[in-house]
Amino acid sequence: MSDKARIQNVIDVFIKAKKEIGSILTNKEDADLLLRSETVLNKLINSLQHSIGNNIINEPSTLIAEKKPLKYILGRKIDTVVSPIKNNVLTPNNQEMEKLGKEVEALYNTIQNRDNKEILESCDDLCIRALAKRMGLSYSIEQTPNLTSGFIDDLRKSVINHKAQEESKLDNIHNQKIEHIIKQLTDLGYIVNEEKSGDECLYTIFKGDKKVDSITRDEIINMSNEEYNKILEKYKDIKTSFNFTQLNEVIERAKGIDEKKYTPESFQTFIKKFEGPVPEFITQEEVDSLTLELNKSFEMLVEKTKVRSRKINSEN
Repeated sequence: MSDKARIQNVIDVFIKAKKEIGSILTNKEDADLLLRSETVLNKLINSLQHSIGNNIINEPSTLIAEKKPLKYILGRKIDTVVSPIKNNVLTPNNQEMEKLGKEVEALYNTIQNRDNKEILESCDDLCIRALAKRMGLSYSIEQTPNLTSGFIDDLRKSVINHKAQEESKLDNIHNQKIEHIIKQLTDLGYIVNEEKSGDECLYTIFKGDKKVDSITRDEIINMSNEEYNKILEKYKDIKTSFNFTQLNEVIERAKGIDEKKYTPESFQTFIKKFEGPVPEFITQEEVDSLTLELNKSFEMLVEKTKVRSRKINSEN
């Protein structure tokens, strides 16, 4: 039989004895004796459990011992009765908990760039231990580690690993969001090209051969659901072919204008509206809007005969 098995057998004997004592001492007046017996047995059991790497146990008695005045010290009866000491549990209030939370968060954010000695001297022990618990540095009440430079080193490593894990999780979330958006655009018939330049990443969106839009990775990541839905609705309305019939009619009409009939100033203002390349249209509404704007340009033309007649009338 191995040493671990022998120790476990002894533990089982103590646990059995503890249960038998509990079955005997069931009256309320037995609570004090039961508590003492369980305390002794628990110490023995926990010590052996720890020696073989098992978790310690903490099973308080179901009977609550009545606090009685102290009558004996070291087996001798005393004349003055000493009243039992009241146990005052110090529970931090909400304000103290909030303050501790801020201190722990500050230490979490700065521990990588701070000196061990400075941390030990400036940070409260409770703050350091609270961060250690948050980082998963487990220790029991019986084995509370000393706050040394080595402990701060271990805590710093845990914080660095934790931040790396959190950053990795966040990257995965962002990548999933981008993949989801690209898939939806692809399903709508778009082509999304990814261009990387250093840490920057640009996504250019095409509909057929026509460039529709471009958006950075950060813009996608920071985009709210409402903003995304608006853009998606916009993309749903985008077409690759439009009705240019009315626009072409306006352009042909402009080509037929006789420059000699109009004043130079008005004709130059008019013709500038038709200069430059044709813009890339995203929606039919944009085509119709340009058609309407160019149509109104004809109102800018001023005939020379009207100007001459106004001059003659003014001279008379």
